[in-house]
Amino acid sequence: MATRASPSTAPSRQLTPDLIRARAEQVIARHGVETVGISATGEWAGEDVIQLQGQRWPVRRCDSVLELGLALNELNAHGQHGVVLSRLHEADLPEDMRARLCGGRLYGLDPWDSVLALFAADRLDPRIPRAPRLAELLISNVPPEGYPSCRARFLDADTVWRSLFRRYLGFDQDLLDAKAVMRWLLSEGAADAWRRMDDEVRQLFRGRIEQRAGRLGLHLLDVAESEYAEYVLAIGLVCELIFDESGSITADRQLAAGRLERYLAGQALAGAAGRRWFALARDLLGDLDEASRQTHRARAQAILDELQISDAGGESLVLQRGYEHRLQRYADALTNALDGRAECSDVGAALQAVRSHELSPGDEGRLERLDVALRLLRYLNVGGTRGANRSLEQLAVSHRDDASFVDWGRRLLLGGDAHAGVSAALERLLTQLRQHRETLNKRFAEALANWDRTSFANGRFVGLEAVLDELVAPLARQSPVLFLVMDGMDYGAYRELEADLSADGWISYGPAGSGRTVSALSTLPSVTRVARASLFSGRLCQGQSDFERNSFANHQGLLHAIGSGKSKPTVYHKAALSEGGGELASDVREAIANPKKRLLGVVVNAIDDHLDKSDQLRLRWSRDQFRQLDALLESARVSGRTVVLTSDHGHVMDWHSHQPVQALAGRWRDSGTEPVEGEIRVANPAVREALGVDSVIVPWSERIRYVRRSNGYHGGATPQEIVVPVGVFRFMGSENAVELSGWDALPAQEPAWWAQAAEPVQRANAAEPAATLKSAKLRGGGETTRQASLFEQLDTTYGPEQDQGERLVEQLLASPTYHRQRKAAGRIAPKESVLRQFLHALLQADGRLSRKRLAAAMDIPELRVRSQFAAMQKLLNVDGYAVVGEDASGAEIVLDTALLRKQFEISEG
Repeated sequence: MATRASPSTAPSRQLTPDLIRARAEQVIARHGVETVGISATGEWAGEDVIQLQGQRWPVRRCDSVLELGLALNELNAHGQHGVVLSRLHEADLPEDMRARLCGGRLYGLDPWDSVLALFAADRLDPRIPRAPRLAELLISNVPPEGYPSCRARFLDADTVWRSLFRRYLGFDQDLLDAKAVMRWLLSEGAADAWRRMDDEVRQLFRGRIEQRAGRLGLHLLDVAESEYAEYVLAIGLVCELIFDESGSITADRQLAAGRLERYLAGQALAGAAGRRWFALARDLLGDLDEASRQTHRARAQAILDELQISDAGGESLVLQRGYEHRLQRYADALTNALDGRAECSDVGAALQAVRSHELSPGDEGRLERLDVALRLLRYLNVGGTRGANRSLEQLAVSHRDDASFVDWGRRLLLGGDAHAGVSAALERLLTQLRQHRETLNKRFAEALANWDRTSFANGRFVGLEAVLDELVAPLARQSPVLFLVMDGMDYGAYRELEADLSADGWISYGPAGSGRTVSALSTLPSVTRVARASLFSGRLCQGQSDFERNSFANHQGLLHAIGSGKSKPTVYHKAALSEGGGELASDVREAIANPKKRLLGVVVNAIDDHLDKSDQLRLRWSRDQFRQLDALLESARVSGRTVVLTSDHGHVMDWHSHQPVQALAGRWRDSGTEPVEGEIRVANPAVREALGVDSVIVPWSERIRYVRRSNGYHGGATPQEIVVPVGVFRFMGSENAVELSGWDALPAQEPAWWAQAAEPVQRANAAEPAATLKSAKLRGGGETTRQASLFEQLDTTYGPEQDQGERLVEQLLASPTYHRQRKAAGRIAPKESVLRQFLHALLQADGRLSRKRLAAAMDIPELRVRSQFAAMQKLLNVDGYAVVGEDASGAEIVLDTALLRKQFEISEG
């Protein structure tokens, strides 16, 4: 703003050309072009001529009647008009002499008359101080374009002050309040412009600022006049730590409040002004670039040091020290919870404290890690304790429904955190998770060793070699299919990719009535040459890419499914996917768009390739991470293809691995020696059928590897390597897609411990979910209510709050207003059963739920919440009143229960 040199405000008692010109133009505008006579006592400070009406007008000083007469004669003789300045009064002049002047008189020199003329006004706001200096300032520095004309020829105070502030201080904001003053003082040269003004003018401006910005505005000016002008925002940040929310001085900060006066020209700062100062400073800090924010934070910490309360920075919502303090509190809460000395709610509160700090929005990666750590802690407390006697079915289901999300979370925590305390706490968490996982992995490997590879769980888990016959072929009978094989993708990576696809409009499907993604179990050993060959051929075997292409093209089950007249199934491997610049090959795009090519397979090697490396990148398994995946999915969307997303095997990450023995492969070896701790010998017909050997030794511990260290490994018998997803996806609203018989869109599949932790800790009294386990023991020895785990019986008895909600819903459905609304909504109105689900979910959550939580409660895909929400608004929002709406952020759906009762005339009884 104030980046240019401001006009001078030095006082002038002389008759300046600007003053005389303004007055003369005003007279001429009213009475016409004639010689203007002005009665004035000051000394003329100009030349013999001034510019008026686009011409040069002579100026004469005439302090007697004789001098005035001679001047008029001279002007008349030369056919000129001019301006005569005189100390005479109008009564001193003869009548004939007055007649020769414009308007027939001598005009006084009230500068405010000139100001009125400059603004094309004839009335002056009585709120304007009639100080001559203000008028002189307006007259002496008219902008080149002139002042704006006034409405109704009335010059109001706001217009006058706005012109003065803009012209002399570079203050170009329309609103004059404390925030505007602080914003102006942050601009380059603002404080210098203020200090250049003389005392008289500064006092006039201070009066105006006090009127509009209050006492705080004067404090800001005090800082501007001092040597601490650049600290004006930092002082506001410090105020947070001296004054509490009520405006009182915080305990033990009285001396600091006194020391703060040195920055305020010795003035004491009232608590209310201090809190307001902080609020404005915090707000304005967010408008600055990062370098400027760091500068002001550093200045605030320097002030705290000067005030001898350096440690108070740890309490700040905006300073770096405050952020670090909150991170340490989170680390302490997580560590205590792992030791049984704190609850998950304590960690949630600590996370919310981190989120509430001003530095958190720019730290998304860290916030995600802290949030994930809280989810995993809940898993340990809620879903991580399972019974000892587990079948392969139970262990596989557990991995799909719970442990897959654990693996997603563990990978996100890979590499720890830059904050030492947080990093140590995360490592403690990962250690407990590893210990728990090792127990489950051993049970899984023992059960897997005896599996005969028949499907289980009502066909929701199949052998990898059965995927084409049992899942892909039936789909291909109904719809063109893109069979995407993400080599090496474990269930944890799938969960991340699934969430990304869902956010982009893809809907996941499962067999009707199942409510879950179909899964497959890979081969032993879980290596590419065995697993992928078995997947594409439909039988346990081994082979390379040529074998996979030939087997896929001649698979009898697929050929029968697609029927005659269609092209044989085709699979594209890595080398065939890309053209010169890395973009998807044109022949692949054309094949996907061709409806006669009913079944196409694509192998994407990005995950498996990453595992072979030893880099230290923290990768995200989203669409953006895979070079051609976006193009493949877009082509499938346009052509209306169903996408089957699967893998040949999963993998384990390198989690503090060790190498007990050497072997040629990463996670399996021949059975020439005895297994060591963490290994198991597997000898069953499936191994012989795949490898032609009687047995192999594979690790059940994720910490064992047989080769050099890399990002990850596969070949072993852990569920991470064996259990793979077979995700079926359709794009929402695709024009070319056909309905899939026997398949349903799946609701959100996140377990409660995962979805709950994603919710911000905002409301202390939010209702607990209706279905809870009673008196669940935690490691700390106490009892708490917790979410039910997968195989435990839910207590679904309604409490008093649920009874009230049930009554409210029944009263609504019986309301005459409801029946009128339903009739008016017509076909848009939701089914009554859906309405009940919607209302019960919100009533049980204190009237507020995120879209994800609401989708889970209603057992529908998250993408369908939007249409259901619109239907509920149409039905429930009587006369446009928002019974159902969104919060200000759009993140939560809100039910206003009081308004619901009022609009539908439902009593409280």
